Amino acid sequence: VLRKIRGFDHRLIEPCSSCSFFRLCRGGCRAMALRLTGDIHGYPGDTYCANKKRVLFNRIVNHTKNQIQERSSND
Repeated sequence: VLRKIRGFDHRLIEPCSSCSFFRLCRGGCRAMALRLTGDIHGYPGDTYCANKKRVLFNRIVNHTKNQIQERSSND
């Protein structure tokens, strides 16, 4: 199983490879893909993807807000 994961090119997952979040999530968790699809290289699905995007987006927004607040307090 680990050999299959290590040798897998995440860019082959569609629709993940064309997604703007791809560089952050790299096609999602392979264990979750296996659980949801029965295939370690499968697409985990729209629901999983939407939740992952929401989490990543919120982290980016929160990080940006924190950076702005830190810079404002330093000025």
